[in-house]
Amino acid sequence: MFSQLIKFSQMTNGYLLTMMFVTILSFAIANLLESFAKEVSRKPHHYDWWAILWKVMLLLNIFNNYWHTRFINILGSLGYVGIFVTLFGPLITFFTARLISNRDFNPLRITFFSLILIKHLWEFTGNYILFDEVTSWIIDVIQVLLTLILVFSCKKNEKVFKVLSLIYALVMLLSTTRIAIKDFPNEILNY
Repeated sequence: MFSQLIKFSQMTNGYLLTMMFVTILSFAIANLLESFAKEVSRKPHHYDWWAILWKVMLLLNIFNNYWHTRFINILGSLGYVGIFVTLFGPLITFFTARLISNRDFNPLRITFFSLILIKHLWEFTGNYILFDEVTSWIIDVIQVLLTLILVFSCKKNEKVFKVLSLIYALVMLLSTTRIAIKDFPNEILNY
């Protein structure tokens, strides 16, 4: 299918992969925004603030993934392996967004954090094995470790869940800020 599109148009594998990558992430954003709308419109206004915090962090994580689109041209030349590696992360993100959009988040915490862990391992693998980007390994390792601890402790101890959620939120903000600051001057200069 890809070879036929490329043969009769000026599209490259990287361009098609980028479009699929962005489309899947956009569906994940739509799921999260829909769940926010349901939360806000519900009466009485009794919110699960921890679920809302994790939805916001997942949105930040999705926006962080948009920075990975610059590497997709490299993966587009790898054929089906590149397609699988490229789309694995957005698909996991989409399933995670669908899971947290569920009204009752608490029974699904272990599955949610397991998917977040798989997503972080995908990012870690992509950044360090495929692209040799070692500038932010400390933040990535901290995110993987926090998520691993959350997988095993989120149902057992509520205080541990809340403290680790707040620490994870701070690390996510640091990661998002670091990515934005690192790439922002380049985007302005190339505009």
